[in-house]
Amino acid sequence: MDERDAQLILRAQRGLPLEREPFAALGRGLGMDEDAVLARLRAAFARGEARRLGAVFEPEALGYRTALAALRLPEARVDGAAAALAADPGVTHCYLRGWPAELPPDAEGAPRGRTVPNLWFTFGAPAGVFESALDALGRRAAGAAPLILPAVRRFRVEAIFDPAARSAAPAAPASGRPARSGGPPPPLAESDRRLVIALQGHLPLDRRPFDRAAAEAGLEPEAALAHMRRWMADGILRRIALVVRHRRLGVLANAMCAWDVPPGGADAAGPRLAAQEGVSHCYLRARREAFPFDLYAMIHAPDWPAAHARFAAAARAAGLRDGLFLGSTREYKKTSMAFFAT
Repeated sequence: MDERDAQLILRAQRGLPLEREPFAALGRGLGMDEDAVLARLRAAFARGEARRLGAVFEPEALGYRTALAALRLPEARVDGAAAALAADPGVTHCYLRGWPAELPPDAEGAPRGRTVPNLWFTFGAPAGVFESALDALGRRAAGAAPLILPAVRRFRVEAIFDPAARSAAPAAPASGRPARSGGPPPPLAESDRRLVIALQGHLPLDRRPFDRAAAEAGLEPEAALAHMRRWMADGILRRIALVVRHRRLGVLANAMCAWDVPPGGADAAGPRLAAQEGVSHCYLRARREAFPFDLYAMIHAPDWPAAHARFAAAARAAGLRDGLFLGSTREYKKTSMAFFAT
């Protein structure tokens, strides 16, 4: 991958311009013509670095709830349970997490005898059935109700990776606004629902990629774009963007890191943590007796020693102690959430 490929992939992850011919507009900001942009993006898909070009929606704004969930299972049962979880359309991510063998067993962040969950997944479903569906899934996959860790505050949500740095891309963190409650969203017309469905798939790599989605929704292209711009302003749509396979970009190590902070401590620590090198996601989550941590960050790096060094540096910068470093040592599923699936 050359420097211009890397710049394009990074920029396309941040979002396409909501214009009739977005690749031409994207290219103008990078000194490329439209044909070059399309050719380079097609090559990124051919190399396996990109997996989707489409919408990233705010689930709660569409009437869905999401949560991080976890199970503690014997090693012999993990693969079977992970296969059952991965087969459920509500599961978007599923990982085996623990202490990487490449790191010293007594390093900062090691579990050191703590009993912690080892199978982690994210789950989403319509708000009205979320709890029952998640409980049923855990019992079906593992014979037990999963530990549910919903977000209560978000400091950063940026699944954007810099191919040149082989890391999560730096970006201004979010304001720490409360996560949406999953309450009744604004009503969507049937054409709106059809547009959501059309945009959440893989858009075509041609001059006017939004035209097909508009047609599938029964809308004129400019009307569809107006909907999308309004959704962006209202926080329903985060962006229309390239979604990558970060391991293919050389981001080979990612870890879920967690700390227990005193009440109110996240006000200061959360924004500082979110701004550290390699951090893509930073949340305050519900603390559970079985897992007494509440401030979380996903940290990415080219390898495990670099990821661990970033964990230690981030903790110091945010004034955090006694954190937990759980490396994602096996990936069972990683996909985008599908809304209004039949």
